[in-house]
Amino acid sequence: METSVGLACALVMSAWILYAGQPCENWMAPYTGADATGEKVVGLWAFADLKDASGKGRDAVLHGAVLVPDDRWGSCLESFCGWPVEDECHAAIVTNHPSLSPRGAFTLEMWIKPKPEFVDCPVAFLIDKKYVAHTDYQWTLGAANENDQRCAYLRLGFGDGSEEYVSQPSVFATNIWTHLAVTYDGAGTVRFFRDGTAQGTVTRTGRGYIAPGDHHLSIGDRLGSYYFGFPGYLTQVRLCQGALEFRPITVSLISDRSVFVRMEEASSLRFILTNAQRQQTAHDVSLLCTVEGRETARYQIPELASGGSRTNEVPVDTTLRPGNYMMRLRIAASLEDGTASYVSEESVPFTLVPRRPPRMPVVLWDYIFLHELPRLTEIGFTHCLGLSADYARIYEAGQPVAPEEPVYLAEAKRLLDTALARDVGIIATLSPGHWAAVEKPEFRRVNREGASDDQRPALCAAFPEMQAFAFNVGASVAQAYSAFPAWQAALLHTEVRDEADVCWHAHDRAACQGATGADYPTNAPSKYGVDYAELDDFPSNRVIPDDHQLLRFLSWYWKEGDGWNRMNSELHRGLRSTGREGLWTFHDPAVRVASVYGSGGNVDVLSQWTYSYPDPIRIGVATDELFAMARGAAQPQQVMKMTQIIWYRSQTAPLTEGGRGRKCTRPAVDGH
Repeated sequence: METSVGLACALVMSAWILYAGQPCENWMAPYTGADATGEKVVGLWAFADLKDASGKGRDAVLHGAVLVPDDRWGSCLESFCGWPVEDECHAAIVTNHPSLSPRGAFTLEMWIKPKPEFVDCPVAFLIDKKYVAHTDYQWTLGAANENDQRCAYLRLGFGDGSEEYVSQPSVFATNIWTHLAVTYDGAGTVRFFRDGTAQGTVTRTGRGYIAPGDHHLSIGDRLGSYYFGFPGYLTQVRLCQGALEFRPITVSLISDRSVFVRMEEASSLRFILTNAQRQQTAHDVSLLCTVEGRETARYQIPELASGGSRTNEVPVDTTLRPGNYMMRLRIAASLEDGTASYVSEESVPFTLVPRRPPRMPVVLWDYIFLHELPRLTEIGFTHCLGLSADYARIYEAGQPVAPEEPVYLAEAKRLLDTALARDVGIIATLSPGHWAAVEKPEFRRVNREGASDDQRPALCAAFPEMQAFAFNVGASVAQAYSAFPAWQAALLHTEVRDEADVCWHAHDRAACQGATGADYPTNAPSKYGVDYAELDDFPSNRVIPDDHQLLRFLSWYWKEGDGWNRMNSELHRGLRSTGREGLWTFHDPAVRVASVYGSGGNVDVLSQWTYSYPDPIRIGVATDELFAMARGAAQPQQVMKMTQIIWYRSQTAPLTEGGRGRKCTRPAVDGH
């Protein structure tokens, strides 16, 4: 079992997806044509001379380094050790230019051939445009370890700080040409390559574009003292826009999940094997997958045409004990019609979490970012809000579809995967009715005169179109996220009935006629009812019969008439349409309406909140009302009473007649 941090697993996975299906660069030969002078190329230094071979005009000047002939490349740049042998510069320097600080993703690459003195070199600078500033980039080879292996380092400056990325270690033999490449995706992820094989992927969350600096570009050495030149030869140094691909045979993870519950059934990781070569066919392509030294799966493809791919589903053994694991992937193939072989080994992390017993939800009533999940659990929260939906997208489709654009959908799935590793339940907050009230005026409620209030738009939820829309929203969310155990609940239409009132559409009056046997009363009141003193012949004992016209009308309105209970039921039905087990829905504030049976529709839980004032009577009354409503529901309902950690100064420290508040030892908090 690996000891890597579980939170990183889902973050690393996203980087694999970014590189799927990208063609391999023609790095095995000198760059020509568009590979040398195309739009993506910022600069190319082949060192036949000091000219920028890309034609962009970024020519170099020698500072201690020299141009020398080479049997393979014709000519190359020779650099030297520098400190501690001699603290002098040995580089080719390119004058600073804005294009040398790419805005977004970029790639650095070169061929290197170490000289024998490289063995004793502590650190070697390949490219430096950063020096000690928090800008641009710096690419080095670190000191050798006890096994004579070295790691490549990429340091990036973001203006407010820098990040260091480290490759896997490998041995660099002297007097042998080796191709090195490193890519940055402009969003925190760096990938290292050596001779077309992956040498590691590292992600730093919260990072974007590098900050442009004013230093020149140094090839073969550091920009300033102490100088640590590369004791060897360099050529085909290329800077490009975009994160390029260098593996002739790529393996890309396309699974949404990398975190699984122990003993979870039908768990797997899906990979695509692709021949990324631009023209050549690959033969005898194989993929061997192992975990903890044991073979998990083996796949063999006799022939894979250029651009061709195969999807492979690799089962995950969820009977292993909870922890963080690495799935090792060994890719092998014969290239160039069998005249050359290719072997690459890569690793994919995944996590198994233990099965959890039921627990009382402690909900953070807010959305969070991925990097805040550890802090959330340290404070003691078990759940937080985290999912929503693009209502316009679903409404226009008229049927269940992906609830977000692909980029946002991927972000939501990464959140769910990481939340499972951190034991945080994610709650979807869904209010399609609120969206429709604002964006679709034709579905707003109308008054007796047939006019709607555009200043405070309120939905007539009884429209059949709105019931179908609610189902489609629920089904869209369910289809996207039901496979993620971290999605555990959904809050339906919070606070929407505050703006509801009696609506005077023809279909509303027809529904009342069908339910009560009568049209709206001539003195039909608002949702708040009517002052009994204003009613003619009202009984002096204030006891009215069950079939009193106004009572029947208001009972119908709060149970069915405003349409919200049915809309909640349809939204709930859509969320359950995939058969997902363990998902619960709730509606609040259920006590902010008339206390009638059936409130909330078919939601699983009726909920109400009070604030943190020391008022047990308020808490008790609200809870009793919830229990009474739930007892008369058409289906079993549970009750959730929330106490929000929130208070208002007007009640906590109210002003006295003299304008001074009560004494308190801490500042009062106003609002949320």
